[in-house]
Amino acid sequence: MQAFFFLPQRAVAEAGQEALQMRLSQSQEACEHLREQLEALRRHSLSLQDSCTSLQTLNTQLQVDQASLSSQHATVLARCSESEARRAALEAESKVWAREREESAARMESLRRDHERMTALQQQQEVELEELLEKYSQLRGSYRSLEAQHRELEGRYKELLDSKTQLEERETEIKLERQKMEAEAQKTLERERELERLKDDNER
Repeated sequence: MQAFFFLPQRAVAEAGQEALQMRLSQSQEACEHLREQLEALRRHSLSLQDSCTSLQTLNTQLQVDQASLSSQHATVLARCSESEARRAALEAESKVWAREREESAARMESLRRDHERMTALQQQQEVELEELLEKYSQLRGSYRSLEAQHRELEGRYKELLDSKTQLEERETEIKLERQKMEAEAQKTLERERELERLKDDNER
């Protein structure tokens, strides 16, 4: 009866060990899934950084082009002033001046439209850059959250390993204690048999 007493304890210990092994396997799968997500986020973050760098470079180039257009605009205005002076001084060249004035006006209008388009494009690029920076900030927050979850799962995984080790040690202790008690039961049984034999001898 003492030997049978340890059977439920052993079954409980084995069931506990199987449950811990299942939880350990699930934690390992979750850790692996988080590592894959972290790697995907890292690659996405690098891609966004490259996009931000390209947009910043394009924004700088747009600013340079805008400055160049402003300089050209100032040059055209200067030429218009020169044409007005030449008209006052050289009436004979009035037709040429008128043609040049028209051409200058057309160039000014073209430059003005180009300047407006460049300004609108720059504003659009600035909006897109702000959106990308916002997405990048959100991704960094998600990445940090996943890192925290990963650290938490690693801690739980370590706790499960420690619990498994403790359970195995406890199982070993129970086995040794059971063997000891079985040996003591065997000794007791032998003593009882010896007493029965002595009793039978005395009765004879």
